[in-house]
Amino acid sequence: CLKKAKVDPCSIDIIVNSGVYKQKHIGEPALASMIQKNIGANPVWKGRGTFSFDLNNGGCGFLTGIELVNGFILSDPSKLGLVVTSDTEPVRGLSEGFDYKPLASAVLLKAGREDEGFYHFKSWTYPDYKNDLLGIVKFNHHSNNKHILIVDEKNSYLYDCAKCVNKSLDEFLNEMKIKKEEIDLVIASQSPHDFVDKLRECGFEDKVVDVTSKYGKIHTAGAGAALDQAIIDGRFKKAKNILFVLIGSGIIVSIGLY
Repeated sequence: CLKKAKVDPCSIDIIVNSGVYKQKHIGEPALASMIQKNIGANPVWKGRGTFSFDLNNGGCGFLTGIELVNGFILSDPSKLGLVVTSDTEPVRGLSEGFDYKPLASAVLLKAGREDEGFYHFKSWTYPDYKNDLLGIVKFNHHSNNKHILIVDEKNSYLYDCAKCVNKSLDEFLNEMKIKKEEIDLVIASQSPHDFVDKLRECGFEDKVVDVTSKYGKIHTAGAGAALDQAIIDGRFKKAKNILFVLIGSGIIVSIGLY
């Protein structure tokens, strides 16, 4: 990401990591601080620093991180932010129901012209479906005393996600006074399985970027992978109104208009 953008890591002012499933269930120190050190983004204070932290918001964390960095840049247009996310099986071979592909995404954010960039963000929580997707860590005495991850995804999760997204989309588009026909591109979560197809059925059809055939089932890095593909294909540059639609357990829906 930094090489493509030809950006010096020391010019980055803020780093947000929004990954959920981490190697060996690492909680502390923040993975963002490790990333900061590894890429050489002012690991030692020399008159300039880089603020880094982890953010946990499930499958919507990537867009939430973008929203936070966007606010940071609005307060000071000279700032540069980096949002990263990744997921991996915490202990290889010792998880149940974990079928996400190991993948990472990163996006650099800076101030643009007045007529470009993110215009609005909004999130919704639907607690009635809080048990549709659960991630549980248990201590297993039979596996060398290691903690194992159990992911329990109900059969109804996909349909409940579609129901919640439809409701959120209607509210968001009405609030923004924009029609579905005016949306040129949709960057969305790539899980649960067939979620992209459900978005297409909402009226967006071929406007939704789908990278599941390329990468498989992706968790928090899905939207980033879709964004990268849209940039490579040239669809991002051509689009005027771009909708970011992310979904996560809770059920949480996060939408952003670019």
